[in-house]
Amino acid sequence: SRKRFAAFAYDAGAIEPNVRIDFREHMRGVIARSTAALAAKPNTTQMDHAYVDLRMQRWQGRIGSSTAHIWPSFSPFMFRSVLMPILDAVPLARWRSLLVRRMLADTTPLLANLPLEHGYPATTARLNNLHRFAPVLGHYAHRVRDKLSRRQPMPKPAGNDSALLEQLTLRNTADWALANERLFSANRLDHYIDQAAQQGLSLAGRRLLTIELALRSVLHARQTPD
Repeated sequence: SRKRFAAFAYDAGAIEPNVRIDFREHMRGVIARSTAALAAKPNTTQMDHAYVDLRMQRWQGRIGSSTAHIWPSFSPFMFRSVLMPILDAVPLARWRSLLVRRMLADTTPLLANLPLEHGYPATTARLNNLHRFAPVLGHYAHRVRDKLSRRQPMPKPAGNDSALLEQLTLRNTADWALANERLFSANRLDHYIDQAAQQGLSLAGRRLLTIELALRSVLHARQTPD
């Protein structure tokens, strides 16, 4: 729960006590209920099940929903004929996608040799094709730089966030639907407003703004006749 679903810290003080939950404990309960029938199975089996049940199904539905259509949670990679051999394979065989790479190399070499988004092919690395995996060095160098940059203070965001809040009529706490619906603390919203005026909205503040605009849309839809 802590490492996969609630890995990032959040400002619990911004949420009103009557609707506040401990997200890690909440997800712990969700995972426990999801894997209750697998309690006697190995931990890796339970993790695979939790990933498929809690993440893959909902993620596929989210992708469908982004097209403004109601789609069922559907993925060919969740068919029994695909899942059974994957789940039967020992963990070491699946390390760094080796199972899929070997399968592609043996069954569809033409497809396996096509370059992926990072420039190297989907096949396994061998002496005769090792040069094609040179983009891996750049890919991992970028990931290392990205991790190191996260440890540095966040730069001030571009643009005038104070003006953005003014434009969205969110310069005063009374304008926030989150506060009026008694979901978020007015005092903490004041903090984000003051922060935006001085140094720009933080990542948490921007996510809060997204929730606010989504709530406004929901409230507007409820007030609009069909």
